[in-house]
Amino acid sequence: MNEVFVCLDCHYLFTRPRELIERHGLEYGYERIVGCPICMGGYTSAYRCIECGEYIDSSYIRIGNFRYHNDCVQQFELGEEI
Repeated sequence: MNEVFVCLDCHYLFTRPRELIERHGLEYGYERIVGCPICMGGYTSAYRCIECGEYIDSSYIRIGNFRYHNDCVQQFELGEEI
């Protein structure tokens, strides 16, 4: 299975970053730029929510080694849950 990434700017999920070679008008040498295929923003590995199984594309809650969408968990005060 391919690793999935999420853009930190536009939250797009993708498996293959876009790579550009920028020569800055020079004959020799170049700058390699890698980013999101949509906006060329920075990216990080995407995680699956343990509760719903969908990829997490923004903020999340981590409990131990498990990650959850914010909407997939509920917080209670002692005595609230029946």
